[in-house]
Amino acid sequence: MWLLYVSCAWVAGIFLGSKFGLPLFALAFGLIPFALIPFLPNSRKTLIVAGLCLFTLLGGGLHFPSSLPPADEHSLCFYNDQGIVEIQGMVAEEPDIRDRYCLLTFSASEITVNDEKEEVSGTALIRVPRYPTYHYGDVL
Repeated sequence: MWLLYVSCAWVAGIFLGSKFGLPLFALAFGLIPFALIPFLPNSRKTLIVAGLCLFTLLGGGLHFPSSLPPADEHSLCFYNDQGIVEIQGMVAEEPDIRDRYCLLTFSASEITVNDEKEEVSGTALIRVPRYPTYHYGDVL
C-alpha cells in the first residue's frame, strides 16, 4: 500500500511543480519525518512512509522543470503565442490524411519573425487542407 502512496505523491509533485517553482533546498523538508523517528519510536513505520511520500512529492516538483525542453531563441517552442510567423522546414513523417484535412509533422529549420530570419530546431503538427497533397520530405 505504501507504494501507492509514494506513486500518488510523485504525480502530485509533478503537478505542483508545473504550477509552482521549487528551490533545490526544498528537498531537505522531506527529511523532517526521518529526523522524528528517534523521538517517536512507536510511529516508526508511519514516519518512514510519510518521509518517503514528502521526499517523493518534492522530488517530483523538482523533476518537472528539468523534463521540459530548453526554450531559447533557437527552439521552435520559444515562438509560441508570438503572433504570425513564417516557418521553413521539411515534412518529417508521412502525412496523416483525414476526411477534410491533412496533419503534417513538420521539422522546422528556419523562422521569420518581423522580417528577421532565425535558425531554429523543433517539430510542429500542422493542419493543412487535403489538397494539394503533401509527401514525406517535401520542403515547405
